[in-house]
Amino acid sequence: MDLLTKWTRRNGFTSVSPHHDHNGNQSAMFLSLSLEENPGHFANLKTIVFQHTDGNVCQMRFYHYFGKVIGYLNVSIRAQHNATFGTLWEQKLTMPSMWRREVVTINSTENFEISIHGRILNTSGPNEAIAIDDISFSEGCISTYVTSCDFEAGMCGWYSESSMKNIPWILKRADSNMAQDIAPLEDCSHNNKGHYMWIGADNGTINQSGFLSSSLYRSSGVNCYFEFFYYISEKHSLRLTVSMTKEEQVLVEISNKSTDNGWMKAEVLLTMHVKEFKLTFEGVIKTGSGFISIDNFLFRGCGITKHPAFSHEPTCKGSQCPPPVRACDFSRDCSDKCAEQHENCESKCDFEHNSCGWFESFRSDGFDWIRSSSSVLPPQIENQAPSRDHTYNDTQGHFMFILKNSTRFTQVAELQSRKFNQAGASCTVSFWYYNYGLSVGAAEMHLHVEGMNESTVVWKVLYNQGNQWSPAYAQLGRLRQPFHLSFKKISLGFYDGISAVDDVVFDSCGLPPPEASCETPTHFWCRDTKACIDRQQLCDLVDDCGDGSDEEFCSKYIHWIHMILMAWK
Repeated sequence: MDLLTKWTRRNGFTSVSPHHDHNGNQSAMFLSLSLEENPGHFANLKTIVFQHTDGNVCQMRFYHYFGKVIGYLNVSIRAQHNATFGTLWEQKLTMPSMWRREVVTINSTENFEISIHGRILNTSGPNEAIAIDDISFSEGCISTYVTSCDFEAGMCGWYSESSMKNIPWILKRADSNMAQDIAPLEDCSHNNKGHYMWIGADNGTINQSGFLSSSLYRSSGVNCYFEFFYYISEKHSLRLTVSMTKEEQVLVEISNKSTDNGWMKAEVLLTMHVKEFKLTFEGVIKTGSGFISIDNFLFRGCGITKHPAFSHEPTCKGSQCPPPVRACDFSRDCSDKCAEQHENCESKCDFEHNSCGWFESFRSDGFDWIRSSSSVLPPQIENQAPSRDHTYNDTQGHFMFILKNSTRFTQVAELQSRKFNQAGASCTVSFWYYNYGLSVGAAEMHLHVEGMNESTVVWKVLYNQGNQWSPAYAQLGRLRQPFHLSFKKISLGFYDGISAVDDVVFDSCGLPPPEASCETPTHFWCRDTKACIDRQQLCDLVDDCGDGSDEEFCSKYIHWIHMILMAWK
């Protein structure tokens, strides 16, 4: 549930219609408006700002559902210099209890944003709803965030790579700082209320890095330039790299250098052969004080024609759909038309854009996991959530937390992940958690493997862990069968505390990639997956190949090794 919008993000496991998404999947997520979820009867959803269409074919595609309600759903457009929205499409009456697909064509001579507004006027009951699903934009709809970003309206699709080993980049407002040696007092345009990206130093972050990455960009320009401003105090380092299909190239490296109390401008040329790429800033903290800040990103002459409108994750590429067993297996091996199979399969989730497929599986007992930021919580419940998120250490940052609004004696809150089809031998999951309060109780993470009657507790913490975010880690290992994880907490009687989760990261969970050949004597070529693995991984009781071929004929293999050793003697 997202408290920033009156649309409720949920799946079909509730008493409210619809009970599945437009594909008939009960566990898949969609947006819903009902009297039970929102007594205010209306909800709005706005996009980011897009560039003027300029002859491009820009289409918005989505599915909508009307239960037994009297109401309407409309799509509106607002040009950059207009104060009001104008209606592009509206639906007042439709065949009830059915998902329907709509395509709305957008033409605008100015930059624009789109709003989806739903309102319920009357209904046969509180469990009837209006819902929307699978909102997408065609390639002709180009975000303004593609060409520039001053961070005043958000992070423009850039994201901080979350990990227990990394320092998070934080979106900062200049006037929130108390001293020049902690962070800049102005952004690069000399605005003391402006925003920029920042990582700070202390004695606990020396020699640690923070990674800020872009979405996947496509360029049709011959000479594509990227500009940015940076501000480094003390002798820290900043590196900008571009990642392409098969290589990575360092574009800028500023090592052990201070910018002498001011912003500096940098410009780099992306060579003409770079057609699809991703940029990453790596800030490296070298001392126990100071900071690194970056601001005002700008592409020039790049002819960027595609950018995900609602997600910082690149869409899957390829020529064929994978078999179902390879969907959500931590490997990006699908084509665009198969992208639905990989929806919410992200290996990293900071909960800033959405819940990444995590959902509350025990609803309607008044003890539920919800997604929010502390800045939007009403006073009566703000003591049930952390004051700041972990990713950005900010009041506007998002996380999942347990909201208790019932006095029932026995209550269960279970935050469940979506289903993953398999995991590699080195798969681990890390996350940050909050378990604070005199009567907060224990928290557990369970591994649920398809075909097994009982779940396995892979992590557990008992009682009060202090008023702070704490790191956690669990080893999952090779999982051949589909599985999901869940964070579980049971309230028996009195519950008083803060339970929250942020920055969930699956690491090394993909199977090794296929190789065209594997001719080195120290490696083994897997039979079906065509992965090339080290021979030391043979017969180690772990399916490293993903097809089991590295564990076949092990008795003969061990006998062969034994004969060689005997011959050496």
